[in-house]
Amino acid sequence: MTAARTQEVGTVTLTANNSTAEWDSDLEAEPDPPDWSRGVDEEVLKNLCAREKKRQEVINGMFN
Repeated sequence: MTAARTQEVGTVTLTANNSTAEWDSDLEAEPDPPDWSRGVDEEVLKNLCAREKKRQEVINGMFN
């Protein structure tokens, strides 16, 4: 005996939503974190190697 299977297919209509009531944070760009080097003495900054500067940028990005 063979059972017949049917499958219903629904139609979904997508429309643009201009409502400000629904806010989606994924659609907004996050501002860049403040420049960490502005708070460091110029002499200290001058003596940092490129690797340490990059490390500080990553740390700053994580906390801001």
